[in-house]
Amino acid sequence: MPIRNITVIGAGIVGIATASYLRRDGHAVTVVDPLPPGEYCSFGNAGILSPGSCVPIAMPGVLFQVPGYLLDPLGPLSLRWSYLPRALPWLLRFAAAADRKRVETIADGLRALLVQTFDAYAPLVKNAGVEDLIHNSGYVVVYSTRRAWQGDALAWKLRRDRGVVIDELDAAGIRQRLPGLHGNYEVGLFLHDHGWCANPGRLTQALAAQLNGTGFAALYASDLQRARVTAEIIARRVGLPVTLDVRLREISQGQWEGMLGDNVSEQYPGEWAARVADPVHGRAPGGESVGEVAARVWAAAGDIARAHPAGPVLVVSHGLALATLLCRARGLPLTEARLLIPDNARVEVIDWPAR
Repeated sequence: MPIRNITVIGAGIVGIATASYLRRDGHAVTVVDPLPPGEYCSFGNAGILSPGSCVPIAMPGVLFQVPGYLLDPLGPLSLRWSYLPRALPWLLRFAAAADRKRVETIADGLRALLVQTFDAYAPLVKNAGVEDLIHNSGYVVVYSTRRAWQGDALAWKLRRDRGVVIDELDAAGIRQRLPGLHGNYEVGLFLHDHGWCANPGRLTQALAAQLNGTGFAALYASDLQRARVTAEIIARRVGLPVTLDVRLREISQGQWEGMLGDNVSEQYPGEWAARVADPVHGRAPGGESVGEVAARVWAAAGDIARAHPAGPVLVVSHGLALATLLCRARGLPLTEARLLIPDNARVEVIDWPAR
């Protein structure tokens, strides 16, 4: 996948989460907003995480509710009549979207997107060190009367038909789950696999800190000049010292160092043929094999992961050395390593177990 320079407009949770995944894919990302991250709606909202929110706004019968909305000064709809000619095309599309078949299609699309909610947040909050903010505890929707609940029967059917697990509660069940809830309610619905974020503003700011070069636990680099100098440039941005590790060096080519491939094959035909035949264990005279490089780089990665279990950590190394990490992380054989050598300065995100 080609690396792109991408600009995201808006530093709320949507923009920051989008930028976070683009950065994980190796793209260069700039987020533009006049205020710091999380200062608008993401700062003080309820933080509900709702994989089952697959019910469209436009539902069958919604048009019959519009007059009541307009007459109610506290209703959810207000309209300046002088604006009606401009709004009419949108209102007609909204009405068309309330068709039952269209509603079913929209609900399918919403569920496919939202069912990933907790899985999508998991790697982001882990890297940012804010896993404590995400709570998968389920939540309860209550109705004061059974008639009001029956009026939303289609909405609950849409959820159930798409795999949302829901328990129906009577008044006693509501009191048992929510003993501090005031008022009288006849029907409650408990939605499994739903939850909330304890502090949406802090979550947004923590994810943004990862994008801004802060929030890393450590910075490691090969001691060879090209990696070390790159790491020193990064260190000035993230405010971390560079820890050098010789195990992160590039492969040693021994007597082949500085030679072109054509010259190697002419001067060392036997050794070259052996390496081509066995790309994992073949080596230059006095040099290393890919397998040996992998052994030392993997050992270094393991030590780094154990030293910083909460992560994340920056590692600056070299093409083939990094390719062996990618092989291990992606479950590929080392015979594929030379095909995975990343471009210079390309960012790769790897989850490495601390074991």
